[in-house]
This record gives sequence, C-alpha cells and structure tokens, in this order.
Amino acid sequence: MINFPEMIIKKRENMPEEWCVFSFTWLDDRAMELKGAVAPLYVRGSKKGCRNWKKMDKTTVQTFLLLSSEIEEGIERWEHETGKCHVCQGTGSKLVGWSRAEGKKYKTCDKCNGTGKAE
Repeated sequence: MINFPEMIIKKRENMPEEWCVFSFTWLDDRAMELKGAVAPLYVRGSKKGCRNWKKMDKTTVQTFLLLSSEIEEGIERWEHETGKCHVCQGTGSKLVGWSRAEGKKYKTCDKCNGTGKAE
C-alpha cells in the first residue's frame, strides 16, 4: 500500500528513500504534521523487513507540515503519471475488513468500478 503523504514529503523535501514517517497528526481538516527518520530494517526473526525504530538515526528526525490540498494534488499527479486508481492502486479491489476465519476481505473499488484505471 502506498503511503501518499510520505511519498509527497519525500519528493517535496528531497528526502532519501530510507526516510520513513513514524508519526502523523491531523492538526485540523486542512493540515497534517508528519514526523520521520531513517531506521534500519530487521534482518531476521518475526519482524524481518519491518523498521527497527529503536535504532533510528536521531540526526535524521524531521517534522513537516503537509496541507490537505498538497495531498490531493499529489494523488492527482500520481494517478496521471501511473494511470492507476489511487484507492485500489490499480488492483480493482479494495480492502474492507479482516476476520480470523476468512482473513482479508475485499470488494470492488467504488472509485474505478473495478477497472483499476484512473478516471
């Protein structure tokens, strides 16, 4: 799943690919505060592939303000560049829930009607 606010901040602020958001707060309906840093990945065990935030590089911690209008523009730009629907990200279905018995539950994407293409 693409984290659009993180993707927009990385592009806007020219952040390295390893930089990731670890905290976000909606300040109101128009702005979001994002905090992130560079943290290594776990290489073994049950958390393999996840970020090890206990070992993050504290010199790379930064906080950014992102307006909701910037998020909307970034999503529109991504859809235009890729030709994919941002809701389902081109799959045609979106996650709607999870249960222990059945696992992940999906339904047809409402935005693109299951085509996976941006409109």
